[in-house]
Amino acid sequence: MNPATFRLARLRNGGSCGCTEAPRGLPFHHRAGGLRGTSILFEIVEGETNCTRERDVLRGRCCRTPAQHRAPDEGPRIGRPLVRPFRHESLLRRHEGNSQCSTGCARGPFHDDFDVVVIHDPQPAPLVDLVEHESPWIWRCHIDLTTPNRSVLRHLQPYLEKYDAAIFSAATYAPSEVKFRKLIVSPPAIDPLSPKNRDVSEGERKAILSRFEFDPARPVISQVGRFDPWKDPLGVIDAYRLVKQSIPEVQLLMIGSMAKDDPEGWLWFERTARHAGDDPDIHFLTDLRGVGALEVNVLQRETDVALAKSLREGFGLIVSEALWKGVPVVGGDVGGIRIQIEDGVHGYLVSSVPETA
Repeated sequence: MNPATFRLARLRNGGSCGCTEAPRGLPFHHRAGGLRGTSILFEIVEGETNCTRERDVLRGRCCRTPAQHRAPDEGPRIGRPLVRPFRHESLLRRHEGNSQCSTGCARGPFHDDFDVVVIHDPQPAPLVDLVEHESPWIWRCHIDLTTPNRSVLRHLQPYLEKYDAAIFSAATYAPSEVKFRKLIVSPPAIDPLSPKNRDVSEGERKAILSRFEFDPARPVISQVGRFDPWKDPLGVIDAYRLVKQSIPEVQLLMIGSMAKDDPEGWLWFERTARHAGDDPDIHFLTDLRGVGALEVNVLQRETDVALAKSLREGFGLIVSEALWKGVPVVGGDVGGIRIQIEDGVHGYLVSSVPETA
């Protein structure tokens, strides 16, 4: 029996389950079998250049963005954020200007001839039109574009159609109005030998667990992911509270990283922390408190049920990571999560807080 199916069966049967600067293009060179490749990524340097905002507008989300936000190393500054609405037209002008600025930073790696260049997501997409090149260029889209913002998509379309190929996590994510030269569907995958997924010794497990305050002997629910409205962290807490009515000893681990390219993450961390209140059984564990890949590995293995309560999800590798460790997953019935969970076998696909609980 699949380990996740076994643990799910135990739960069913009532058993306990033990921009002030321009963005920079970052070159990554590798040699494998004679292939030389460069992958140009997009690094956000300051809060005004907000790639999360651009992704959300492209995905069709109506945004209100912090006009001021500070993310000190010791944690978020709790306070009322200053927000202002922003217009798509303003974003398009800034997007084009940022791409032109980043061209100068990214031009260096192209003095040599490369076999292939991969550009990730919409932010640096115009580089294909701004950098002279002869090698094939591929656009890798990691986000769900089933309901994109049409004005932003029209802005990007001329650039996207100049790529030699485009890669999506699912065929349904590829917008039909964009005439890609070649369309490739390639879902992401996990590395089972990485620190996040490899086997953990008992000594490592005990050493890591000793640093955290939750009780691994009691039932544990966890969600791994950044603090983002699409991950629905408030809904996760609401579902946990429903579960706690019937299982008072249950604990919730909110495990996340405070991504540098996501200034809004601090705003959502604050909202989530306020929503949790003073419940001693809700634990926030982030990379700012020493939670790295190996720690996430151990915490996932101590979880009885993993949540991936996304409202929208390009793929959601946390699902495969949990299933790899034999942990059943309750995930949002959206996007790439559907590809990974067979409802009722590896876990459940849900569409609401009561269903999650």
